[in-house]
Amino acid sequence: MVQRRSVLAGALLAVATAAAVLPLAHARAGPVPQKGFTYWAGCEPPAYCQPATGSGLISADAASRVEAAAAVANSSVQAAAAVAALPAGYSKFWGAAGERFDPAGRITDYSFAGYKQGNEPLPSPPVTASYKQFQQPGMSDTDALLAAVAWAHQQPYDKWVVIRIPAGTHILNRQIIIKRPRLILRGDGSATTVFKVDNPLKDIPNVPQPKGGYGFYNQEAFINFRGQYLRDLALTKVANSSQLRVGQYVVLVLSDKGGTLNRYLMNERQEYTLSKSHQNRLVVRFPVKITAIQGQARRAEQQGTAALKHAYVALERPLPFAIRPDFNPELLPQKGTVYESGIEGVTFNFRWAFYGGHHYEDGYNAVEFREVFNCFARDIATINADSCVFIDKCTGITVKGLKITQTKPRDPNGSKGDGHWGVHSGSSADVLVDGWQCTQNMLHVVGADAMSLFAVFANGVMSNGNLELHRGLAGQSLFTNINVGIGDHAMQSGGPASSGPNTVAFTTFWNVFTSTGAAMPPPGSNTAKQGECSFGPDITFVGTKLQGKFCATWTYEAIPNPVNPPNLYTAMLDKRLGARKA
Repeated sequence: MVQRRSVLAGALLAVATAAAVLPLAHARAGPVPQKGFTYWAGCEPPAYCQPATGSGLISADAASRVEAAAAVANSSVQAAAAVAALPAGYSKFWGAAGERFDPAGRITDYSFAGYKQGNEPLPSPPVTASYKQFQQPGMSDTDALLAAVAWAHQQPYDKWVVIRIPAGTHILNRQIIIKRPRLILRGDGSATTVFKVDNPLKDIPNVPQPKGGYGFYNQEAFINFRGQYLRDLALTKVANSSQLRVGQYVVLVLSDKGGTLNRYLMNERQEYTLSKSHQNRLVVRFPVKITAIQGQARRAEQQGTAALKHAYVALERPLPFAIRPDFNPELLPQKGTVYESGIEGVTFNFRWAFYGGHHYEDGYNAVEFREVFNCFARDIATINADSCVFIDKCTGITVKGLKITQTKPRDPNGSKGDGHWGVHSGSSADVLVDGWQCTQNMLHVVGADAMSLFAVFANGVMSNGNLELHRGLAGQSLFTNINVGIGDHAMQSGGPASSGPNTVAFTTFWNVFTSTGAAMPPPGSNTAKQGECSFGPDITFVGTKLQGKFCATWTYEAIPNPVNPPNLYTAMLDKRLGARKA
């Protein structure tokens, strides 16, 4: 049986010079390797037992009473008894108030997603200046905004600078690039403040053009937050623990070596073929907060070389993975050039144009976050966008309140779709997308792209959208309290076949539903038929109606409406913050 284990709050990491010895840092134990996609679906009562042979599928009907043996730590009899003790509408994975939640189980603790890990609300400092104050006679809106942003970059970085964009329509025909912390572009609200964009990025001067003849499919936007991580010394290799302090945020970084970390993220299931292009390339960033420091790392001179004794660092956050020397673990300062910055209260009204097609986008893109942390986009709307929000190489990003619409279909034939990404998270961790509406026919509404982990997508409403898992070791993410609309392709994903399965292990769908309450097809992709194991291992569905058959390593828990809690992320956050205050 498969069981994953994680380090609970208060786990200790050793600060050491050697091969980053990290005591007590261990996580999920992998399954017994099996060949192909053939599993036995362990179940209770025996009348519902069935061998899952060949395709490795079990039916959604059976799975509502059955759990794959490879997915549970307890026997199926114990699991059934636990469920029976709960009121209707509650999950055995959570209970009535989180009393049954086990971060060592199938579902990760997602309460740390978003801006400052949910420990602080999004900032709302007062306005510093209106960009209109910088608009001289004859100066365009764009030039005035560029002048205001340039002025903001000259102000002290320890103070907030909030640039107001007042109600009205403002012409935007150049890129705005923000490279400092604590800078906020604030409109008066997406209902009243509008950026009117007539030309795409491909026609804007000084915009780097995509290589290979492709379009602006996952890079560049009109408003850009661009930072650079400052690595300094790895804290696992410092000579003195005085560089650490309680309450400090640090980043635990794991790196793949020869595919070992890649395989681990697939729950050590040997039947999955992984992308060789991601070997020795995957980097997992995991921000954590130090809650205690025990011992002292001291320099001791021995024969002219430095020896180091251990100091132990207690972390607030459960670790959903093992810490092994072959993962090259490092504990780094959370330092960079752009943080606590954001944009809010604006609509991007792009000129209607035919959609250029998948990977041939002209560049009607709204916002990009690149290599920044603890930043946000709040109350943002887009009209006729190619893509709305790009997030790349970031941690702790919150997108809250996003509306995606179009004036009319951008592909009258319906074969290309009307846009590419709603929210794209790539090579990032702890992204929170909370509250979105989408009536535009985007190819990928929200989701995780290559090397994006621990993301939360919550409180979405779509006319007929999808929840994307885009391969390249993306996943271990949470989709919760989402109305997918019609739902005929809600869990259909894309991505290049050469990048491996669509998701790593332990992605969770919690209270995802259609507008009519009908069941929806299980996950599938451009290479995996709906429900096939090749989509990815160990997915969990709670209160999410599925039709047909699906992989026996996936766990399905049918819960009658209403599902409690409807939003698992909010419940997790409330439980954690409540326990901290108690």
